[in-house]
Order: sequence, then structure tokens, then C-alpha cells
Amino acid sequence: MQMHEDSENVGRSDILRCLLLFLLVIAFSLSAQSQQQKIALLIGNAEYDDAVGELANPTKDIRLIRESLIDVGFDEKNVFTLENGSRADVRRAIHEFANRSRSLSGPDVAFFYYSGHGVSHPESKQTHIVTVDSPALDDSLFWTYPIEIRSEVLNKFASASDAAWIIVFDACRDELKLSPTKGFGEPQRGFDSFPSASGTLVAFAAELGKTASDGEATDRAGPYAVALSQALRLPNRSISEVFSAVRPKVLALTQQQQEPYFEVRLNLAKDLVLNPSEGILTNDESTWRLVEKTGAYEAYLELFPGGAYRAEAEQKIDTRGPLASQSEESVWNKLTLEDWSYKPSNLLLDATLAGATVQAIAAAAVVGDPGDADAKYLLASLFFNGHEEVGVDYAIAFSFYRAACLSGHMRSCAALGNAYDQGLGVGEDDKEAVKYARLACENGVARGCTNLGYHYRRGDGVKADLRRALELYETSCRQQDPLGCTNAGFLAYTGADEVDADKVKAARLWELGCTGGDMLGCTNFGWALSTGEGVGSNPDPVRGLEFHRVACAGGNAQACERVGHALRDGKIVPQDLNEASLAFQRACVLGRESSCSIVSDSDAKE
Repeated sequence: MQMHEDSENVGRSDILRCLLLFLLVIAFSLSAQSQQQKIALLIGNAEYDDAVGELANPTKDIRLIRESLIDVGFDEKNVFTLENGSRADVRRAIHEFANRSRSLSGPDVAFFYYSGHGVSHPESKQTHIVTVDSPALDDSLFWTYPIEIRSEVLNKFASASDAAWIIVFDACRDELKLSPTKGFGEPQRGFDSFPSASGTLVAFAAELGKTASDGEATDRAGPYAVALSQALRLPNRSISEVFSAVRPKVLALTQQQQEPYFEVRLNLAKDLVLNPSEGILTNDESTWRLVEKTGAYEAYLELFPGGAYRAEAEQKIDTRGPLASQSEESVWNKLTLEDWSYKPSNLLLDATLAGATVQAIAAAAVVGDPGDADAKYLLASLFFNGHEEVGVDYAIAFSFYRAACLSGHMRSCAALGNAYDQGLGVGEDDKEAVKYARLACENGVARGCTNLGYHYRRGDGVKADLRRALELYETSCRQQDPLGCTNAGFLAYTGADEVDADKVKAARLWELGCTGGDMLGCTNFGWALSTGEGVGSNPDPVRGLEFHRVACAGGNAQACERVGHALRDGKIVPQDLNEASLAFQRACVLGRESSCSIVSDSDAKE
């Protein structure tokens, strides 16, 4: 992503209007969220008779959508699911759900999702849900089983309450076995018409007359469910924007073969936000803390013209003079965001300041375009990594990572999840950590997949699943996150109940991690070479020591200790007690207690 900045200064009144509007929108969203009730019914039909056509993914689809809805604030007690429902089961579930919705109104949300077979009547062209107890389509009784969508679903829901109804049909699968029904002729897999009703958003997995892919049996879920689950998690998106985001993802997952469609008849579709999240700079004191460290005092005065620190801000501006205008050359054009996650922090900060001062970065992040997520991400990174001009401030870093994430900056979402995981700038919260790691991962950020894999491995915030953890690590490794490669190597080496041990694969993954710059990967690959584990040859301790030296120089304490032992013992390379002592001292400084004991014993002998 190329960062940019307007060459002209933004007027003070324009800045004030933009920032106040931003804060008012956030405040409105949070107020609505606190009062909003949300309920959902998810139906997945997969176990059809062979004469109809069994499906692989509908039950997995509804489990994935359920997970996403809970992530965006649906109470799990209010998310109802039905798997493999008969006609009686489905009608009962719809009836009970409509009754539950009667207490809803205004900003409340009722969400219905159906995954399974759907069919259009050959004569009336009305669209229908096919239940799992339906007979073959050539049976004269077939049309007594399907549930007609307009009358038995849409109208029933819309008449139950004036809540916002979101109704999704992930139906019309390719696998439906067609044949003429006695007395009616041949039905169609694709819907002939898209029914809708006032007060609803109705979405279909495929366009008119086309079918929807069920995906492969080995897939996590069908392509539409995967795309929808990701779009639902996008923060601060209107419901129309959410379903607009589904379309390109489905097209990509189906090689441009399936194009979703949705129709909105909601009065407040632009204002309905399923996943509202907090903004930043809403507090006098926290804003002052930021501007005091960065020198962007104008930002404080724009946000808090009558604030407690107004006089001090004005005095600072008088002493310093007006905020320097940006150079003609964009301050961002020397920066490359793509590799930031994988570089040591000092390189990141040096590269940053080669193109811009901290003050300029803060000005762009705070008083520039409220949507300048790149600047917010960069400013957060400076505070998180503790640049010498601002020092470490995890609270400020967290605020700006969150602001950037909320405007769609997915690297910031990965960093936000990490902050929740470690409790840096915010209280530890495994569920929030999983939520943002998943959002980043599903939008192509490798480090998000690495962090999500870590949660699946530990079982924090999500049920432990080592196979899923390995899949995520391998995904991030393919996307060139070296930490993902190293972590995948751990699981491949140790194995577990559902993961087979593979030492050759582990060594290869550690080498990839090392090549990408992860020092733990270098340490582990050096150990594999030294012991012969997984390298397909006799041990090569000399080459292993080379990798340990690299890892030690890169800050891995265990590698430094191994270098110290090798140089002290003189079995792999000629003995060098001075260098061995330096290696043990470095390991001690890096926190290796066993090396500290060796250094203490050596000092005592002297």
C-alpha cells in the first residue's frame, strides 16, 4: 500500500468539522450498539437422500457464520441453529424465530441464514427451500415438501416485527439432482426470481438463474459462507457495505464463476452497523498525552477547544511556531509497508524517520485526513517500538492501531490482536485477540494467521485445535511470515494427537524461518544440523554453529549460550575462551539464566 499525503495544508475549520463528525458517528454507533438487540437463526441442510443430492458443507457453513456473529456482538444464547432439518423442523424453527422477534424494533437486528438446496417451481417460478426429508424430484409428492420463501419465510418475518431483517439464502447448489416432477415438468436449480419484502435485506449466494458452489468436502466451509463470515467481522461497515464486500471474495474463491446478489429494502441500511467499534481521541487527558509527546498541539485545540490543557497548548505553539508544512516530496514515498512485520524494529524506525519526522507523522495521523490509516499505523508502531523521540507508550499505540484497523488497515488489526493477547495498552482479552487476528488473517495478513494459529495451539480464546494451528502457521509461512514457518516447524517436529510428527518437514520449515529473518528459526535449524535431526544426513555441527552465531547476533539468547559452549569446549571449532565468555555474557544480558550462572562462576574463579 502506497502512503500519500496532500501537499496543501488542511484548514483548521475543515479539520474541526471532520474530526467532530468522526467522533459523533462513533458516539452514535456505540449508543445504538448498547441498546441494540440481535438474534439469529441459522439452518444448514446437508444430509439429503442420494436421490436428491447430498451436500458437504451446509452444516459447516452455519457453524462458521455462528462464530462470526458471536464475534460481532450477538449473544451466543440468541444465535439458534438447526442442522439437517425436516419440513416440520424447519417450519417450527422459522415460526419460533418469528415469535422471538416480536419484541424487537427500531435498531434491533434479526438475522436468518439458510444453507442447502433451493429450487424454483417449474410453473409458478416461486423459490423454495428443500428440506432433508424431501423425496426425489421425480416423485409426485416432491412439491409438498419444499418451503416457499416469499410466503413462509420473508412475509412471516417482516410481519412479525419492524426490526431490521437480514435474510440470506446460500442455496441452489450444483449437486441437486434434477428430473421432471410428475404433473409439473422440470424444476430449476437456480432461482427464477429474487423475492424481497419491506424492512429486509435479502441476499442470495448466486445471481438470478445461476447455481452456488458447495465447495469441496475438505474445505472449511462453502465459498459464500467463507466470504460472508469475513465480511461480517469488518468493523464500522454499514450492512450494505458488508454485503458489497462479499461479492469480490466469492468471485475470487470460485474463479469468477459465482456472483452473489442482494437487495436492500431497509430504511436505515446506511446507518445499520453490525460491528461498531470505538474510536480514539475522545478523552481530554489521553489526547494531551499524545500531543505532548509528538508536538502536534494543534490537534488538541481542534478536538478540545475548551480543554483543561488549552492554555498550555497555546503557549507551546507560541514558543514553537506554526506546525511545519510538509515537504513537496511526500513523506510516505520512501516507506514500504509490506515488509514491516518482518523487520527488526530499529530498521523500521530508521526507515520511517528517513522520510518523515515524528511530528509530521503525528500531524498526518491526528489532524490530517481522519481516514489516513497508514499514518495511524506508523505512529502506533513508533510508540509500540519505543522510538527515542517518543518512548514506549502502549496505550497510545493501542489507540492508533485500533483506529487504523477500524478504517480497514488489516496490518493494524493484526497488531491490535497482538496487543489484546499480551495486554499491552489494554487488558488481556483472548476473545478480542482471536477476533482481530482472524480478521487480519482472512484479509491476507500473514502475521494475523500466525497469531491466530498461536491461539489454536494454546486453546486461548478458542477451542484448542493443533491441526488448525498447523494449517494457519503454514498459510502464514507461504505468505512469507518467517515466524509462521518457525512455529509450523515446532508442531511438525513434536506432532500431537491430530498432527503427525515429521522431522524432515520441521527442519525445512525452520530453515525457511531463518531465511526470512526469524532468529528462533535459525537457532532451531542450527540445532537440527548439529544433531542431524531431519536434515537427511550425518550431523554437521560446524554448519550448525554458523546458524547459531547468526541467531546470537540477532538476539537469541539460547543460540548465544550454544555458541559459548562450542567455543569453550573446543570440540567443534578451536577453543576460544575469550569469545566463549562474550557469548555467555550476551546470553545473560538477553535473559538466559543458565548463562548468567556460568558468567558468575567464571567471575568467582577469577
